[in-house]
Amino acid sequence: MASELSRKKFIECASEIIASDGIHGLSIRKIAKSMDCYTGNIYYYFENLDELIAYANMEYYADYLADVSTLHAREGYSAEAYEKSWLIYMDHALRNPDIFMKLIYGPYAGKLGAIAGDYYEMFPERKKQLNSDIARILFEKTLKTSDDHLVLRFCIENGTFTEERAELLGFVLSNFSRGVIYEFNSNEQSLERMKERFAEGLHEIFRAFAD
Repeated sequence: MASELSRKKFIECASEIIASDGIHGLSIRKIAKSMDCYTGNIYYYFENLDELIAYANMEYYADYLADVSTLHAREGYSAEAYEKSWLIYMDHALRNPDIFMKLIYGPYAGKLGAIAGDYYEMFPERKKQLNSDIARILFEKTLKTSDDHLVLRFCIENGTFTEERAELLGFVLSNFSRGVIYEFNSNEQSLERMKERFAEGLHEIFRAFAD
């Protein structure tokens, strides 16, 4: 079995365990048992469990990117389209809060671009779901979750926001969304109500930046 091991197969195995047992049900021992290999084999392909989890969680992030790609391919990079992209993000994040908190704010958040680029190279069928702009940013492998330049940079190029305003807007939205996901994950909240509250706050932020 060891001769058949690969990064891709470990990612697929971890994704299957996360889907069935949740992110907190994933362990090195459980992966090794499922892959019929030694626990040490995993460290040949990944730095640690957190790195493997980051790659496995990309499946959920790729679903979000596919929806965002469809949106911006259809509507461009206006302020209205950018606001809608955040609604799409929050819909995905609230449906999988543990996964998005770990991926976007976890120990490998600063390497999101590199991880995303590697992921799409291993799973090329998912590249077809990306529009050309978003694909270009991902394959630069410089994207970090501390900024929001995946889409926002195109809003700047389009003249929707100045670079200074865009930087502040990205900062505000990143922290606002993080707080919403954290609150939803920490308290008993209705999914639909939390999405409504996020949408209300999001709209007020965009109104403020439009003034």
